[in-house]
Amino acid sequence: MEEFELRKAAARAVTGVLASHPNSTDVHIINMSLTFHGQELLSDTTIELNSGRRYGLIGLNGTGKSMLLSAVGGREVPIPEHIDIYHLTREMPPSDKSDLQCVMEVDTERNLLEKEVERLAHEDGPSGLAGAQGR
Repeated sequence: MEEFELRKAAARAVTGVLASHPNSTDVHIINMSLTFHGQELLSDTTIELNSGRRYGLIGLNGTGKSMLLSAVGGREVPIPEHIDIYHLTREMPPSDKSDLQCVMEVDTERNLLEKEVERLAHEDGPSGLAGAQGR
């Protein structure tokens, strides 16, 4: 976490109770409250996130949308460990590239990385690769 994000997290207080089954792929949190520098952003709120759904947060600037996402992304609320969370803390710089160009660049990078893995595995031989995987 960046220093700025760490300072924000230190100024944030989050409480909540996991109401969904611990093995569920859905997340249901009740009695959630979120404060930042003593200012109450959420109070006794219920959040329900269902697997496979997409959600958007709408609200005025400064109302706590990013703060909520940071708290969820940082697992400051009870989220089962088997649920993966990927939280991007800042926006990407603007680009004139199309969506397809961006995807193709990532695919190109993935191909290069796969070739590098194959090269390293070939150099180390089967025992070197197995040893690296066991670490």
